[in-house]
Formats: sequence, C-alpha cells, structure tokens
Amino acid sequence: SGSRSRTVECGSSEGCLGVSPPVTEACYSTEACTWVAGDWQGCSADCGDGVEIRTVQCSSAAVEDCAGLPRPTDRRECRGSSLCTWQTSEWSLCSTGCGQGSQRRAVACASGRDTECSPEDAPSTVRTCTSHQACSWHASAWRACSALCGNGTEHRDVWCAGGDPTHCAGSPPTQSRPCLASDGCGWEASAWSDCGTLCGESLQHRETNCLNSELCEDSLGPTQQQQCLQWDGCAWVAEEWGTCSTSCGLGVRSRVVRCPWGDASGCAGVRPEDAEACHNVSGCEWSVSEWSTCDGECGPRTRRVACPGLRMTDCPGEEPTSLLACDAALCADTANSTSFLLTLVVQGPVTDDVVQVSIAGIQQVTALMLNISLNDVVVQAVPPADSS
Repeated sequence: SGSRSRTVECGSSEGCLGVSPPVTEACYSTEACTWVAGDWQGCSADCGDGVEIRTVQCSSAAVEDCAGLPRPTDRRECRGSSLCTWQTSEWSLCSTGCGQGSQRRAVACASGRDTECSPEDAPSTVRTCTSHQACSWHASAWRACSALCGNGTEHRDVWCAGGDPTHCAGSPPTQSRPCLASDGCGWEASAWSDCGTLCGESLQHRETNCLNSELCEDSLGPTQQQQCLQWDGCAWVAEEWGTCSTSCGLGVRSRVVRCPWGDASGCAGVRPEDAEACHNVSGCEWSVSEWSTCDGECGPRTRRVACPGLRMTDCPGEEPTSLLACDAALCADTANSTSFLLTLVVQGPVTDDVVQVSIAGIQQVTALMLNISLNDVVVQAVPPADSS
C-alpha cells in the first residue's frame, strides 16, 4: 500500500467555492511485488534421507499480491551426513584354534552409503587374536639310551603346540624313562653330531668302535643315528599378500604365515599378520538401475545411481543422472516443463486411497503456488529406489 498525489488548482481568478479536492489518496499496487526466498535451513536428517526447507513470502507480506508470479520451492529433498557413523558386526571366531590368528568383521556406514562416513574414521575390519582352545601336547620320538651297556635313561622332547605350557590342558607326556642297553656292550661311541637342520626334525650321527671283540660278536652295536629336533633357527615365513576380497570398496586380503617347524611353538618373536584391511577401486563402476517407465502422466523417469566404493570418487567419470524427462509422445507439449522429486515421509501404513488423495492435494497446491492451470501440473507416485 502507498499513496498517490495530484496537482489541484483553482481555474478562476475570483476564487473557487467549496472544499478543495484531495491532493493525495491511498493506493495499492502489486507491480513491484516479488517472491523473497530465505536461506535453506539445513537438512532435517543428520544421516540419510531428509528434507530441507526455507521461508518463501511475497515482498508485500500478502501472498495474493504475488499470485501471478512463479513461486520458488520452499522445500527440497536432501541427504544428511554430519552425524553418520560406522556400524560394525560382531567379530568372527579366531582363524586358528591354537596360537595367534586373525578375526574379521563387517563395517558399513549407518546411512547405507559408505561414501557418507569419514574414510579416516572407518573401524578396522581385521584384528589379531590368540586362541588356546585347540592347543595340545606333542612329543618327539625317544632318543637313544644314555648308556651303551646297562641301565640308563632315554629322553624325548615334549612341547605345547601353542608355545606356552599353560595353554595345554592336562599333564604333559613324560620326557624321560629308564632304559636297559645291551647292544652297546663292548663298544665305545663318540658324541652325537649337531642336528641336521636348524629348524624342524632331522637326524644326528655318531661313530662307534668295538673295544672287546668277544662281546661285540654277540651284539649289533649301539645305534649310529637318531632323530633330533631343533628350533633355534626357526623364523616366521610370510608369503605374498593375496588379492583384496572385493574389487570395489573396503575388503580384506590375506596371506599364508607359517612356522617351518609346523606350529607356533617353534618360532620366536611376534607372528606377522595374516590378514589386513584393503581398499580396492580396480573394479569400481557406477551402478544404475533400469529407468522407471513413462506411464503417460508426463512425470520424470527415475533410476537408482550408486557407487559401491568407499568414496564417490572411487567410480570413474561423472556420476550418471538419476532423473530423465519423460519422452513419450503424449508428453511432447511438456518438453520445456520442469520436474522435481518430492519426498513424503509418513508414519504407519499407507493405503492406495491415501496415496491418491495426497497426489490430488499436491497437484492443487502446486498449481496455486505457480499460478498455473491445474491441468498443467502432473503428480506421479514413484516407487522408492531399492536400498539393498
């Protein structure tokens, strides 16, 4: 509202009778009225799908003054990620029943898109573990009797497969027992040689010599070789890493880690990791679903677009479009139309009748806001994209 003025003069030199006409009067004009849109207020969801809104009002504060002008949209769909966090499954069982192994778990962003969680904060998908449930006692073969002739003692090596005797249940097998030797009567023997290997089982030897031919004739002589066990030279062997478990995104790669002796008890030091997290992008490709059909109502065709990697940049090239104008012949006269998606979140079950009422209401409100014919507004219910 405002005022307008005019010039009022008396056309007679003798003066004019009566009250002078008004010089100004109130007026109301909408020619300069425009829609004023405020700033977007931020997404309603902190993680996942949401809606953001803004205030849209006529500059005159009266909505009807801008009725002839296209009204800017006051809401749009959005995705929030500011509070998206990683979710993890339970750890798997340890990969070994005795000794050091690894455990694995699934890691995913709560929004369903790993690109919306910070890669730097991603929890580990693998960790080292130690298990003793399957640890058991082992024993080597008995070595030669300590005496060449008469009473002596024979020994053997006894160990717990996990390396720590406290991890094996029950009492360990006996490590020594009495023996009676007769094959060596009348013989002499040198000291045993070193074991034939630095890691594992082998043989050691000694020389024997007959001292009394009468006694030697009736005996086979002491044994000249026996089994031996040596692990002072055992060291962990780690083979090359295998390929990542996934060709796109977060995965796990593994390798064979072994002790040449056969179990963990023979190798000293920390066992190298046999699994680790990996991030592979070699097989990343944009995933797109089929376009929705054009049903003659001229609504937009949609499709799901996603990159299965950890980051959107894991997929090559630009992100494919997820909206496409309907190109059916029936919609030829709407080629210059504008399409947009509106997401409605409804608590509880929704019947077909409710959907149809909602479509009619949205159509009427849109026509009113844009000051266009109701026939020029087409509202189409689009099934939600598959989130799997």
